[in-house]
Amino acid sequence: MFTKLEIKWGVIFAAMQLVWITLEFLFGFHDKYISWHSTVSNFIALPSIIIMVLAILDKRTALNGKITFGTAFLCGLGVSVVVAILSLLTQLIFFRLINPNFFANFIKHKIISKLLASQYIHAIRIIAYH
Repeated sequence: MFTKLEIKWGVIFAAMQLVWITLEFLFGFHDKYISWHSTVSNFIALPSIIIMVLAILDKRTALNGKITFGTAFLCGLGVSVVVAILSLLTQLIFFRLINPNFFANFIKHKIISKLLASQYIHAIRIIAYH
């Protein structure tokens, strides 16, 4: 199931994930622009899809241009398993070495968001009932 091809593309995918979250951090989406983080993080789907398609195309090339759905599916599954294993390492590197304040920043953001939301709700109730 795991050939050098799946391992190669799994490593490329995991490296892309680490670069992506590092760029999010460098551009301020983990502190200054934290409210945009959930929106910006969704765009990781674009390079993810591209890498997976390139992996399957590479597999097709390795099989002399002929690939079945099952073979392509197993290739994608193999890449996904490699990525899942390597993601543990990339997450550890990021949260321990690159941005150890990630969770503290998000907790602070959520607490402030909830307080502001409750203040807005309270203000709306005052306006609505007076």
